Amino acid sequence: MADDYSRKLAAALAEAERAGIPRRRVLPLVWHLAQKLGWPMRPPLYATFWQNMLVTGLPYGVLWSLWMHFTNWGPRGMASGVQLAAVLAGALLFGSAMAGFAAFTRGRKELSRWEDL
Repeated sequence: MADDYSRKLAAALAEAERAGIPRRRVLPLVWHLAQKLGWPMRPPLYATFWQNMLVTGLPYGVLWSLWMHFTNWGPRGMASGVQLAAVLAGALLFGSAMAGFAAFTRGRKELSRWEDL
């Protein structure tokens, strides 16, 4: 499994380099953090839409909700249900936008699917 992942990662990096995509764009900070935690995550340009949506939307929703709760919503006494709805909407929108951008770039640069590497 690790050998297959390493082989695919090397092929993905070579393909992205040929397509003119900078390495920092192929392997962003969240990817490096996942590697340090031992999670062999696909690079975002090779991940599925749903994987990208989850990996970007979930942390955004958590961090944004904490920030908004302590700086804006909490002091104003906003109801918890309204806060939860806003967090879910924000996380879905952000995650969808980021996943859509990765899918658009993958299609525009004609990159292979991870399974085909």
